[in-house]
Amino acid sequence: MSLAASAVMFASALWFLAELQSARAPGTAERVVTFLQALWPFLVVLSCRRSTST
Repeated sequence: MSLAASAVMFASALWFLAELQSARAPGTAERVVTFLQALWPFLVVLSCRRSTST
């Protein structure tokens, strides 16, 4: 799961960099990258709590 999450975050970061290089506005890509980076620690904590409760 961590490899998949890392791949998604890497892909979104590449998307953000591509948006910065183009003439388009990178706002959406930036928000997606930020959301994923904020969501990942929360998911890790949830998975740790599940593994200790079972």
